[in-house]
Amino acid sequence: MQLKKRKLFPNFVLLAVFFIASCKKDDYVPIVGLCPVVVSSIPANGAINVPLNTIVALRFNDKMEAATIIPTTFTLQGPTPVNGVISYVDTTASFAPTSTLLPNTTYTVRLSTAVKSAKGNALQTDYVSSFSTGTTVAPTVITTNPTNSATAAANAAVTATFSVPMDPATISTSTFTLLQGLTPVVGTVTYTGSTAAFTSTNGLMAGITYTATITTGAKNLAGTPLGYNYTWSFVLKLI
Repeated sequence: MQLKKRKLFPNFVLLAVFFIASCKKDDYVPIVGLCPVVVSSIPANGAINVPLNTIVALRFNDKMEAATIIPTTFTLQGPTPVNGVISYVDTTASFAPTSTLLPNTTYTVRLSTAVKSAKGNALQTDYVSSFSTGTTVAPTVITTNPTNSATAAANAAVTATFSVPMDPATISTSTFTLLQGLTPVVGTVTYTGSTAAFTSTNGLMAGITYTATITTGAKNLAGTPLGYNYTWSFVLKLI
């Protein structure tokens, strides 16, 4: 009888340990890192009549890793890229242009997903906003595929996404063009949502530099044209 008790006791201990371990597992709640986001901006997105000496400031919901907020990840774009001095204090990143902004011009602020918080969590999507030093915020191109200066895999189409919905009648082969060197590429242009796509009739060649342009003939639904011709270049990878 004593022998049976000894055999039962280890079994009871194992069962208890399993039960306790199971409870710990059931009660465990993973701690998910806080994803950084921009909670406010100066100038505000869509602001007009912004002073020509303005300093762009973006405030985050968490402390950031200052080493990731640099000229390649925090940019200001007008008709050409704007040069500036970037600084970071507490939870705010600032971009101070080295020269005054142009009058009556729309500018695009971009913060890329390469920016990370002090905890190592990355921005989940590019932050993009626009403001104007004039009375109207013009539509802008906020993303392209392939991206500018990229060496990219072959795509079915070259695309550009706008900051606002555009008038489809103004998105055509006359306003969205593609050059192979200096030679125009024959193709078709379609527009869906806020994205325009140029599809080459004969396909694109690897190892060749292509230059895409969307002109100021492209207009939003209110009839406001793009503030300036938007141009980007890319090369397709050799197989």
